[in-house]
Amino acid sequence: GATKGMVYHHHRSKTDLFFAVYRRGMELNETAVSPFLQEADPLVRLTRMGFAHAMVLMAEQPFQRVLAQGVAMHQTGSTTAAPRETLLELIEIRKQYELMFREAIEAVVIAKNLSVGSISVATKSFLAVLNSTVFWYSPQPDESVEEKRSIAADQLTYALRGLGLTIGAGNPIHKLIEQEK
Repeated sequence: GATKGMVYHHHRSKTDLFFAVYRRGMELNETAVSPFLQEADPLVRLTRMGFAHAMVLMAEQPFQRVLAQGVAMHQTGSTTAAPRETLLELIEIRKQYELMFREAIEAVVIAKNLSVGSISVATKSFLAVLNSTVFWYSPQPDESVEEKRSIAADQLTYALRGLGLTIGAGNPIHKLIEQEK
C-alpha cells in the first residue's frame, strides 16, 4: 500500500530496495533458526533448524524469492561494480547462515556415523531440498497451518534421507514437530 514516493524516500533505487528485501529475508531466516543452535542432540538440532527454515520459506515467500534471485545475480555476475560490493556482503551473510547448517549436519554425520562424502555438498543439497519450495509451493487461501507444517515435515524428511538417515514408521521428525506447537 506504499506509494512510489514513499518507497523511494527510503531507497534511492530499485537495486537498493532489492538489497533491503534480501537483507530482511536473511534476518527472517536467521531469526527462525537461531533458537535451535544450542540444542544438545545433533539430530534434534538439525531437525528443528530444518523445520524452522522450511516454515519460514513458506511463510515469507516474497523475501525467499528475492534471496534466490540474489544468488542467481551473484552466480551470473549480472551487477555493475557498485552493487556488486553490496551483493558480495549479502552473499557472505548467506554463507554464514549456511555455515550454521553445515555445522549441524557435520555433528549429525559424526553422531550417526554417516557417510555423506563432502560435507559442503551435503549441506548445499540438504538446503536445496528445503529451498525448492520457493519454486513450487503456492499458498492456498484455505490452507491450514497444519497443512503447511505437514509440507515442511515432508520436505525435511526428504532432506534428512538425502544425508542417509532412515526416516520411516514412527518418524521422529513428526514427533519433534508436534513438540514445537
